[in-house]
Amino acid sequence: MSEQRYPDLTDEAIEQTRKLIGVQLRRYPRWKEAGKELIIRFALAIGSRNPLYLSEELTATNLFGTLLAHPTILSCFDDTFIAPGLPGIHALYAGADWEFFRPILLHDRITTTARLLDVAKKHGDFCGTMALQTGEVVYVNQEDETVARATSYVMRTPRDAARHRGKYMNITRYRYSPEELEAIDRAYEAEEIRGDVPSYWEDVQVGEQLPPIVKGPLSSDDMLNFVDIVRGTLSFSYFLDHRRRHPQDVHWDPETGMPDSWDASMVKDSVAQAFGFPFAHDSGIQRVCWLENLVTNWMSNLGFLESLKVRLVRPNFIYDTTWCRGRVVGKGVEDAKHRVELEVWCENQRGEVTARGSAAVALVSRQVDIFPPFVHFP
Repeated sequence: MSEQRYPDLTDEAIEQTRKLIGVQLRRYPRWKEAGKELIIRFALAIGSRNPLYLSEELTATNLFGTLLAHPTILSCFDDTFIAPGLPGIHALYAGADWEFFRPILLHDRITTTARLLDVAKKHGDFCGTMALQTGEVVYVNQEDETVARATSYVMRTPRDAARHRGKYMNITRYRYSPEELEAIDRAYEAEEIRGDVPSYWEDVQVGEQLPPIVKGPLSSDDMLNFVDIVRGTLSFSYFLDHRRRHPQDVHWDPETGMPDSWDASMVKDSVAQAFGFPFAHDSGIQRVCWLENLVTNWMSNLGFLESLKVRLVRPNFIYDTTWCRGRVVGKGVEDAKHRVELEVWCENQRGEVTARGSAAVALVSRQVDIFPPFVHFP
């Protein structure tokens, strides 16, 4: 079978897609309720070991009297991957800005609205001309309370141009030494979860390092578990229906001649190579969730994550290991909120930063008798 050819990105295509700005988009949520199964399965899928999101035994002692969910579980209700239009142009998740207003509690029912905010022409080493699509998702619970808002960024990259440029093709498969694998094992064993031990605002110092957490080496099971819990996959006749509606949204395997999903790029090197990467890679959304896991481990069960902003700057390939790290860069009090500002990032075993971001956390104060988020939830 001859090599499949894909369309180039044109100014006309970008302008056509800009007509979708502001239009409420059809979305197909994987879940509708934050049930016990979803809360625990999501925590496991992101590698969380925090009992607050895994154990019903804590419900009698935590502030809400029920099982809590990781804030980024909202990706299961809408994964924030907003990339309408531009058929045949590949879509790569580039990051998100999350604002969290309320906790997600057991049996919360979440509905969403999503829209495209902008389409901008860009240029980069990966594929030359590309487009950045900015989207917005608003999450509302059963009480009609806004739980969170996410602004997402998706790069649209012409597949042929990215493949021919081969920006990452000189990267070789990483081979771990026994000492490196032992260090990863020790990092898992050393993971710190503050839990019921409060992280008081007064005790936090600017420059303080967050205890790192490790994720990896990234396996196909890690990626499949995450994709299944967050967005699911289309199989059999459902994939056929999708292929008929969106013929450009299909990878035709040159060896077998069969159609396959582009999501196969998370487990098959050959599919990832069709759009410019040497190896299978994560969804990108995973690293956003991992950095949330880093912060929620550190802030204790009494903290509240107000915002998390992450940009993905390099791919995270299968078998790579990611260390999630952070440091305190600021602290202050505003409207009686004792807030801490963090810098967070992901670093792989090669010493490369693959994601950068920031977070804002409301902490308890020794000077305040009640939990600040109870006062300040809108």
